Amino acid sequence: MSSPGEETAIEIERFARRGYAVSDANIRSARVYRMQAETGDSSLPLEYSTLPPEDEWISDLVLVTWAKEEG
Repeated sequence: MSSPGEETAIEIERFARRGYAVSDANIRSARVYRMQAETGDSSLPLEYSTLPPEDEWISDLVLVTWAKEEG
């Protein structure tokens, strides 16, 4: 059995190989792989939201606001 430190090192390596920024994410790379497979095209950026459809306007508002501040 591997230690938590070893498991973390493995997950960091998997994220890096997939081109994702490595941060304190609480998700396993295997789940990211499954989510990409569900999209049908792994070349597209992965977008995932837990917001219900009626609340997607919140995400849109945040994205528009951040885009204005960066530009």
